[in-house]
Amino acid sequence: MSIVLLLLLFAQFDPDPRFSLAILREQQQARNDLVNAILSNNYALARTALDKRADPNGTIVLIQSESELLRSLSPRMYHYYSNGADFRPLHLAAGLGEGDICQLLIGRGAKQFAESKGYDWVPAQFAARVGYPDLARTLLGLDPKDDHYKIEISLPYQKLTVYRDGVPFVVARISTGRDDKPTPPGNYLVTDKIKLERSTLYKVRMPYFLRLSFSEVGIHYGVNPGHPASHGCIRVGSEEKAQKIFECCPIGTLVRIQ
Repeated sequence: MSIVLLLLLFAQFDPDPRFSLAILREQQQARNDLVNAILSNNYALARTALDKRADPNGTIVLIQSESELLRSLSPRMYHYYSNGADFRPLHLAAGLGEGDICQLLIGRGAKQFAESKGYDWVPAQFAARVGYPDLARTLLGLDPKDDHYKIEISLPYQKLTVYRDGVPFVVARISTGRDDKPTPPGNYLVTDKIKLERSTLYKVRMPYFLRLSFSEVGIHYGVNPGHPASHGCIRVGSEEKAQKIFECCPIGTLVRIQ
């Protein structure tokens, strides 16, 4: 049944003036404007849609043209949507890296830690997974000024460097993913710290584990044969250095792999 027909039925049988045809049309237009604003990163249009009472917490069901536009903008966000993630506006804006619109939505009542159905992820998780770690830090409520440590990982040189206030603090030799299970380059942030993690898939211990952007990939102490040999994680060959990295880098530490 089309949306227009539903609106007509509501208008015919519900005497409540809040559900008049004109009001329902205005609500639908406000919803369309908000979705279009997010898909085009149009802050002014998003503000106008919210002024017209677009729901900042309503579930978004994309029509075909919107779905196709999302696929062109972000294949990963399209993958999440088409595989069962029920987005709210903040989930969608976060996954598209739209920091200003995210702050606007939060200011208008969007729930910062609302989970999406299907994946059960909060907005920060979409931002982190798609490659917007700075936005993820903000959505997690972390203070952007508390940013003393950063981690740089060089895949060609198999080297990890921890910077403290811009100065190298720890340098370690590492072993990253082998050719058939490469460590994916990109921008991440530390989202979990687990002193003794254990891989459920490979049944191995991973001491001093720093999880990257809610993913299966992390930094941990492990065997370093002098070349890429892991299943995707970053193995630090020195237990002493792995422990030092684990202890000094807080959740929210930005990590660049290149």
